Amino acid sequence: FKLSNKTFNLISALLHESPPSQIEIFERNKANILKLIIQNSSVFKFEIDSAHAPFEEISNQLNILFPKLTSETILVCDTNAIYSNIDIEKWQFAEISQFRILITTSVLADLDQHKMNHRVESVRDKAKTLINKIKEYRRRGNILEGVSIVNNKITVQITGVEPDFTKTFGWLNKDNKDDRLIAEFLELARLFANAPIYLVTADINLQTKCEIGLIPYMEPPQMHEV
Repeated sequence: FKLSNKTFNLISALLHESPPSQIEIFERNKANILKLIIQNSSVFKFEIDSAHAPFEEISNQLNILFPKLTSETILVCDTNAIYSNIDIEKWQFAEISQFRILITTSVLADLDQHKMNHRVESVRDKAKTLINKIKEYRRRGNILEGVSIVNNKITVQITGVEPDFTKTFGWLNKDNKDDRLIAEFLELARLFANAPIYLVTADINLQTKCEIGLIPYMEPPQMHEV
């Protein structure tokens, strides 16, 4: 039952800008499925035929929301992920050959704040280096649409999504940075519905929240010493 609720919460967050008729279809099918799961009678009864139709309708909705996937993977990074390896043009993943790194405006705000005010000098230096890299990428093209930094492999894009906290997971706190990034991720998952998408973080607390919300995540690539 808990897994069903997590799944339905995730689908609801992704569908929140769909037409009201589509949301109504989802809510009706969700109610029918939960009715089959939560039975108040003393004898549990499950009819496969009655479960098939609502599952199929939700599956069809998701096929529309998530059409055929592209070969490019979307990576939404938290601040610490890019601090862990600031040479993002050298990032490599064993199972991903082509990817787009999305840098949200909240991460940019962290960099801007850290370059002057962080108590650790090495973090200040990393923030300055990354800001200079981003300025260089901006000179190569429209970074709001995406700039290729390694041909046919790595693209960097700045995105300014603004999540609606009334239409996302109810347990997210808009004043918490991790929660805000999760809300941003859900918006980006909807915008990049035709691509596999992951949140990139090494933060164990954020990873735990991803698991709670059934959000796919991965560790940032480690920096290799030469």
